[in-house]
Amino acid sequence: MTAQPNSPNALWAKHGFTIERQQRKNGGPKIRTIRSPAGKVVLHAASFSEELSWIRRHLEPDNPALPIVAPDPSRYIITGDKP
Repeated sequence: MTAQPNSPNALWAKHGFTIERQQRKNGGPKIRTIRSPAGKVVLHAASFSEELSWIRRHLEPDNPALPIVAPDPSRYIITGDKP
């Protein structure tokens, strides 16, 4: 099975970002933390659509295959980032 080229995982990897996954204490779905190539946390516990929104705004602004979604500003922790 190959990764979809416009999936968040493939796009993060394409731009050199890393994904950390931490298990929740209650055993629920893992929490994802996305780090820039420099190691700075850019997203933490963001939803699929929030990840795509961040990618669309910062990494792939000219990619028409990515949906335009409204982000939840409380999930963005990068300094100075505004939805």
